[in-house]
Amino acid sequence: MEVSNIANNPISFKIGDRDFLVKRLSLLDLFAEFEVEIKRQYMDDIIEMASRIKDPKERIEFQRSAMKDMPKGKEMEDSVRSNMDTFEGGIKLLYLSLSKLNKITKEDIKAFEEGDYTEVEAVLARLFGW
Repeated sequence: MEVSNIANNPISFKIGDRDFLVKRLSLLDLFAEFEVEIKRQYMDDIIEMASRIKDPKERIEFQRSAMKDMPKGKEMEDSVRSNMDTFEGGIKLLYLSLSKLNKITKEDIKAFEEGDYTEVEAVLARLFGW
């Protein structure tokens, strides 16, 4: 293992014509971001489905019941992992990593898609051990 990995010193990468500094994020940093997004989507889905129920008591009961079924533990971990493994998840991972030490927007990250993606893949592989 390299000293830079142990100390988590910033590493310089060039993507396109821009230089970036990146550090590995902790599992907690990564997991929390994706977990919040999964929970938000789950809640939005519950609200959307509940809005179709006319009776207020039935609607409240449905929402209570659905909240109990929100993913947690191993199920949440699996959901996070599957979200990270998508193309959009890769974009989000790259954004999270680069935005810690660089001024960058999600639009900048999406623009990388149009260029030579091998540079982006190299950054992701280095950061996440892929």
